Amino acid sequence: DKTFRAGEYEVVNMIGGGEALSVRQADSKTSAMLLTSPLIKNDRQDTKAKLVFHRYGETYFLSEVWLSGRTNGRELVKSRQERAREHELKKIATYHGDMKPVYEVVEVLLAAR
Repeated sequence: DKTFRAGEYEVVNMIGGGEALSVRQADSKTSAMLLTSPLIKNDRQDTKAKLVFHRYGETYFLSEVWLSGRTNGRELVKSRQERAREHELKKIATYHGDMKPVYEVVEVLLAAR
């Protein structure tokens, strides 16, 4: 439920098991604590660090966080805004007989420091 501008961010596990992540903008004090659930990769060859977003028009929502060299990642709960946007677009798509997904999946590769 927070909006961040494009830029560099630091993503850190906050609890030993990784249930919560902290996302902090590198050049400011803007940050958020995110509750997550575990994900397992089916493709064990793809172990790149990346952030996965759902894009609705020009709005992006963080969906998954994957760390380098691991086959497990973290999935974020959809925010109230994302659920509302998805619901609205599904209604429009259904009205027009369009059954394609209402969001685009966008992956951003990360550089570990």
